[in-house]
Amino acid sequence: MQPALELEQPPGVPMAVPKTTSETLKHKINPSAGEPAPQAVEALLYTPGAYNNCMVMAEHSQVWVGSEDSVIYIINVHSMSCNKQLTDHRSPVTGLAVHNGKKPSEVYSCSLDGTVIAWSVSTLRVISRFQLSHGDLVSISLHNDRVWCSLLFLLLFCMGALKGGTARSHVTGQSAAFREIRRTYLARMRIVPGTVSKILVVTPQGFVRQELKNPTDASFLAFQLLPEEQQLWAASKGVSELCIWSLKDLDQPPQKTRLQDCAEVTCMIRVKKQIWVGGRGLSQGKTRGKIYVLDVEEVTVEKELVAHSDTVRTLCSAEDRYVLSGAGQEEGKIAIWKVE
Repeated sequence: MQPALELEQPPGVPMAVPKTTSETLKHKINPSAGEPAPQAVEALLYTPGAYNNCMVMAEHSQVWVGSEDSVIYIINVHSMSCNKQLTDHRSPVTGLAVHNGKKPSEVYSCSLDGTVIAWSVSTLRVISRFQLSHGDLVSISLHNDRVWCSLLFLLLFCMGALKGGTARSHVTGQSAAFREIRRTYLARMRIVPGTVSKILVVTPQGFVRQELKNPTDASFLAFQLLPEEQQLWAASKGVSELCIWSLKDLDQPPQKTRLQDCAEVTCMIRVKKQIWVGGRGLSQGKTRGKIYVLDVEEVTVEKELVAHSDTVRTLCSAEDRYVLSGAGQEEGKIAIWKVE
């Protein structure tokens, strides 16, 4: 019989995990080794090819990193040095995106004040920009020459090509209390409960074309576009189920699938024909960081992995062969999982 894997947990007492977890886990890395205390793993990026929230691989030797100081830093992966900076944003940079499956000629960036900028990878010049005033812009994704924008208060789907068009609107002044909420979001990379309630379909000029509400009355936390399957997957804050819409008809109610023994969903990525969902939930009567692996065609849970002794904070795909997960501050480790 194969022995159960053991994960470290404070105060050093080993934790036995299920066989499925031990068979899927390849390795664990401790980036906080040598530090006085573990640090939470907030974001992961595998290069080349994959991207994660505020880091993106723009060229074979370039990683673009968005920062809280409103600057985009361009890092050379060979020298590990930063010799270029982009300073057109005026608030914290919260998202970067490129088109999947080909060498990108453009990088899209967004900042908390609602600004979206398209950059030329070769010249580092601004191609186009527009501004949304529906809420704080926290992430973007690209699909079919369209930009999906995730905002506090709203999620917006921006339709149409952006080249050659510029639309501007102004975000009204915000109170000190609201600015503190924004700082809290950036520090924790979490959506404030009750703030994200719908998806709007809008043009790059800001004209609303369609509205998609969250049937759970909770905050949208993350979404994944699956063009081949014509699906939109969405996870909500404080809800243990996922909603799946058909892109053919967004007016129809979504299909729902519940994650067993899940207390919180924190992140979600697509890998091959699977959706990997990170969060926390119960295992052997205790709260652990968990990963749920779902089949996108059957919309069923294939695996339930006990990933960390703390909440899973981020997930990253490594060329669809492996998935990396990062744990919260209590553990602070990175786990590498094999994809089947």
